[in-house]
Amino acid sequence: MEVNVKEDPLIQAIFDVMEDEIIVVGDDRRLIMANKAVKQKYGISEIGKGICYQVLFGLEGPCRGSFWSCPLEEVLETCREKMLLLSEGSNLERRYTKVVWAPLQHPWSDSWMVVELRKDVTAERELERVVLSRRHQLQVLSRISSVISSPKELDQVLQVALDNVLELVNGSVGGILIVEGRELRYRVHKGLPAPEIGSLRISIGEGIAGKVVENAKPLMGTEEEARFHPDFPGLEGIRAFISIPLMARDRVVGVMNVASAERRTFGEEEVFLLTTLGYFLGTVIEQARLNERLAKARERYQALLQHALTAQEQERKRIARELHDETSQAITSLTLSLQALLEMAKSRGIGDAEFLERLHKAYSYAVYAGNEVVKLMKELRPTLLDELGLATAIHHYAKENLQPQGIKVIMEQKGQVKRLPSEIEITLYRIAQGAIGNILEHSKAKEARILLEFLPGECRLTIEDDGQGFDVKKITRVEPSGRGAGLFTMKERVNLVGGSCHIESQPGRGTKVIVRVPIPEKDEQED
Repeated sequence: MEVNVKEDPLIQAIFDVMEDEIIVVGDDRRLIMANKAVKQKYGISEIGKGICYQVLFGLEGPCRGSFWSCPLEEVLETCREKMLLLSEGSNLERRYTKVVWAPLQHPWSDSWMVVELRKDVTAERELERVVLSRRHQLQVLSRISSVISSPKELDQVLQVALDNVLELVNGSVGGILIVEGRELRYRVHKGLPAPEIGSLRISIGEGIAGKVVENAKPLMGTEEEARFHPDFPGLEGIRAFISIPLMARDRVVGVMNVASAERRTFGEEEVFLLTTLGYFLGTVIEQARLNERLAKARERYQALLQHALTAQEQERKRIARELHDETSQAITSLTLSLQALLEMAKSRGIGDAEFLERLHKAYSYAVYAGNEVVKLMKELRPTLLDELGLATAIHHYAKENLQPQGIKVIMEQKGQVKRLPSEIEITLYRIAQGAIGNILEHSKAKEARILLEFLPGECRLTIEDDGQGFDVKKITRVEPSGRGAGLFTMKERVNLVGGSCHIESQPGRGTKVIVRVPIPEKDEQED
């Protein structure tokens, strides 16, 4: 940058109104000009012709720093600007100055000068630092939010959160403790000795984390304070720490300890951010506990349901056996006896019409009772299922119950027909019974289609009707009237064997029940 300058009051006045510090230095480092800002800062009234570094800074040689030296000679030699960003002071009171050196040709000779402009950019640097810090915080929060919303295990979520918090505050050691009764234990950690941490238990009210749980407030401290607490066992070199409560519904469910090897203080913004994260992580911990309880309750429920269904099947077998061995035999004997009496009355010429009519009715009732007992035995224990397999048993049951009511039955099977484990076969058969019962009772259908598919690794049963259908979304629970119990039972039965039951229906468009059950690998290999 070339500028012709004259040493006159106008140029001096222009320089003086500028807030930035401006000096003009000759190639011999003598001061030629300085504006008002320079004179006020360094307490000089007249610059004279003194050497710049002596007049301004009281130095014996040209200005220099740890990584720079005065570039005056370089600027004059290259005739190019030079810019440096200089800093001074401690971390808490550091000031930043941008210095620009520009070559300037003397207006009435061939000699060159250098214009030096100094601008305090501390505010700009602080703004830049704040912007970068906010950006970093947002990135950390985004990563933590992403893992919180993902279907990961609790330990994975907590570990990712801890790693990101340590990065955020430039920490080197940390851990997350979970409240268990009246104690805390580390769930995840970083930089702590594993053997000690694994067995460490901290009572509420003791140690750093214990006090945080007791008071439900963050706690900060220094090396001396951390040394006397059990939270950081076998660890040297901690200079500062902060402990944050992890809150859920106004209750402390955990604590996050973060420590740094640097002697530092945690600012108000950092404490606020970490406290906010504490609420997020506390909610995650509480949700994980609720999910764990729900899973255990579900396991207990399924175990009880399995026990109930097993007991139900065993009771059905027992009743069917008793009906066969006792009731059925007695009814058969009664039927044969009544038939013999009818034949005897006929052979002996008994003409009492009322007596014969009553005898005929008794015989008819006995035959009907015998048929009903046989039907009941088949309901209780389908012998066809044991003898001829699943497809035949379902087809026979559908025809026997639907066709007498004018409902056409179409049965189809696909794939390589095979025998399945008994618990799977009886499950599919009972579901088919329930679906066929619903068709008979509610659908007003004219046709029912049944498809049994043997697929690789899976057996699929589809039962469809062309009846009046219903709104599936309205059946969300079993009502006191019993409505919805059949659908609920079908789904629960198939869940017990690892399968699924999907129901499709709309008013006026029929109903389709699709059941999928996985076939155990060993059973496929045996086939």
